[in-house]
Amino acid sequence: MDLSRHVSKADEAVGRRNFDAAIVQYQHLLDLQPDLGDARAGLRRALAGRAKKRGKTGGFFAALNSLPSRLALPIFRWTKKHARVAALYEKMLVHDPFNEALNLRLADALERGNHNASALAVLAFLGETEDPSAHALRRAGAVCYRQGEMDRALEFYERSLEIEPRNHDAIKARKNLAAEGALRSGGLDTAGSSRDLISDKDAQAGLEASRRVHRTDAQLKEERATAEAALAENPDDIEQLLALAQAATRLEDLDGAVDALQRAVAAAPDSEEAASRLGQARRSQLDARVKACEAAGDADGLAGAQAERDAFLLAEAERLVAQRPTDLGLRLKYGKLLLRGGRVDDAIAELQRVTQDERHRVDGLTALARCFLKKGHPDLATQQLDAALEGLADADGRAKEILYNLGLIAERQGQRDLARGHFARVYAVDITYRDVAIKMETATENTETTD
Repeated sequence: MDLSRHVSKADEAVGRRNFDAAIVQYQHLLDLQPDLGDARAGLRRALAGRAKKRGKTGGFFAALNSLPSRLALPIFRWTKKHARVAALYEKMLVHDPFNEALNLRLADALERGNHNASALAVLAFLGETEDPSAHALRRAGAVCYRQGEMDRALEFYERSLEIEPRNHDAIKARKNLAAEGALRSGGLDTAGSSRDLISDKDAQAGLEASRRVHRTDAQLKEERATAEAALAENPDDIEQLLALAQAATRLEDLDGAVDALQRAVAAAPDSEEAASRLGQARRSQLDARVKACEAAGDADGLAGAQAERDAFLLAEAERLVAQRPTDLGLRLKYGKLLLRGGRVDDAIAELQRVTQDERHRVDGLTALARCFLKKGHPDLATQQLDAALEGLADADGRAKEILYNLGLIAERQGQRDLARGHFARVYAVDITYRDVAIKMETATENTETTD
């Protein structure tokens, strides 16, 4: 049964900030299909949006309302009715949607019931809160890994490392992903383990070496030579092309890595592992060119390198959006890149979709405001910024940026009192923000002169 149309209607209710209606719709859809990942993610957004709107979560009344569900949990756990356990946790989270422990137990119940899309939605939500959970991001990476989604798994592990840079499990997982991804993309994911795939000791040693974190330049050069020798006999060997690219990357030969990965993509057009790694290597290559031009003081070369990098990033974002059309975080990045590339109307179309998602609503609205300013519509830009400001405290970094930009727009339109009002709200919470102190002094001087 295709419920995507009904999910879209619930998403629209969230976009209108009609959270109660959206919650009811999502809950009904999940009763019909517990592993409807888009609905599970939408329910998280709706619950979070309503909680922020009301300004309080958890506490005594949340615990009291969840008591019947807590009492029923042991029975359904004992009978291994995992979907029912998940439904009970959802009832508890209605009153306490940001409770990390409850969300993790919900994700656990969903995984036990083999509802991996829903589990991933819950774990991803915990990684996007104001206090993101590195543990949840690592678990999300593990879910993606088990499903063969190597690119997404790597993304989750890298995000977890931004929070906990020294976490051994995440570092190890990130290092192993390339080797494991190569095995899976080669159609070997049905084996019991990577050791089962290797019949001779030399091949076993090769895989174990590829997993070691620290290798000398001599070892890396030997690996590259081994891959090149194998490719001389079979130029389309995808595993050897990926191994060659990995060795070249670690030797900081980005041109060689990009060449090997381009050959890998040509040999295996359906390999997401090869396409993802090519995208990463190409970006690193273009970043290196930009930095080289900056270091050399080559203004003309820098402009060309930046333009080439921007064009690549836009094309790569377009590829990823086509691959994961429901990922509104990707669409937000894509919309911003379209704006940077001067495709303002296309950017507006993308960003208007993003604002339906509570997680990306503020960023989407502020980006939309920039689009409307580019189009010469300051009134529409002001509307977007006013909407983005709803629910944010003035001390919030995003609120300060929005208020400052509202002040600039009013200032350009000659609305001095309105501009001063916006600047004053920033000034009241952060006198050091940009040049807001100077803006306030100027506004005061203008007022005194007028008087």
